[in-house]
Amino acid sequence: MLVSLMKIELFLKKFFYSIFRIVFRNKEIDIPIAKEGVRNILILRYDAIGDMIVTLPVIKLLNQLIPNSNIDVIASNRNASIIKTETLIRNKIIQPISFFKSLIQASKLKKNNYDLILSLVLNDTTKAGLISNLAGNNNTTKAVIAHNSRRHIYSALFNIQIDLNQFRNKITMLELQCKFVARIFGVKDYQDLIINKMTIADNDTSFAKVKVSNITPFIVYNISSGNDYRTFSTAKNIEILSRILENIEGFHFVIISAPNEHSKALDIKNGLGNDRVLVFDPMSLNQVAALINLSSLVFTPDTSIVHIASATNTPVFLIYSLLSSHFTEWLPYKSKFASVRTKTKEPIENIETDEVIKVFLNFVREEL
Repeated sequence: MLVSLMKIELFLKKFFYSIFRIVFRNKEIDIPIAKEGVRNILILRYDAIGDMIVTLPVIKLLNQLIPNSNIDVIASNRNASIIKTETLIRNKIIQPISFFKSLIQASKLKKNNYDLILSLVLNDTTKAGLISNLAGNNNTTKAVIAHNSRRHIYSALFNIQIDLNQFRNKITMLELQCKFVARIFGVKDYQDLIINKMTIADNDTSFAKVKVSNITPFIVYNISSGNDYRTFSTAKNIEILSRILENIEGFHFVIISAPNEHSKALDIKNGLGNDRVLVFDPMSLNQVAALINLSSLVFTPDTSIVHIASATNTPVFLIYSLLSSHFTEWLPYKSKFASVRTKTKEPIENIETDEVIKVFLNFVREEL
């Protein structure tokens, strides 16, 4: 039964891609392409928060390579706030949740006459390809990071597929995406053009300064992550923070969390019973970024907070689980960090507290 279903799925995939090949008529384009022929650019980045943060340098790189270009970005409800204050972006487009509505939206963007569409969404490449073709036209260059085993079928949707497989899990995702853009334009010396900086609005900075006016210096302690296996329990957080407080004087600790874990943050604070530990009311992501920018150091499990810390040049201490894939790709870029990982594919809860404390304290002594 399973084999039959797989055969049917394969047949349907071949059938639809043969239609895409006829309808969209994408012909492979040799690289590099001329910068002079590119003015209007669309970037597809409608996935997670961290993905958008590590894409900010791509936007800045494009602006340096093609100063007069118009850059539009399709974002998601989750990550759109990251680009709210980015003045290099002309149009910030939030993608509808509905698949068909997202295609309708894409077709309405055709009037922008895009010369180049960059798909930076690594999952669900078919959807990204459909959006690229509906938003573009026959003269639009549609580029994607190559999936080597699927190059043939994706050639129906993209006319440039950049092979970066040799760099996967060897450099950060931020560098991988910048390399993608550099390859398209044949730019070899681009590393000095990479700018990893998040723009923080003045009102968010003012908000954060008021919050921490009486507690500087302080360390941000994040308890939330997108997956349970990357999250410490309340008891484990209390144990870790209690040991840290015993060994570090002169610093306050601000516990931050996702809005739905605010009660957990309060439980940890109350369980510690220490005036140096604070929990603020739930904040927006941009307010959190402003808070991190003012902090001395960040403690966090593997999550978007890592990339906010990196983009604000704040030292960050990371907790990783080997259940997560591509460890190297999601490390901070050129910022100070230390990390502790699980020994096997297991939740971070299984990491010994002594190991966390030892590495963290060594990092603090080096940086602070």
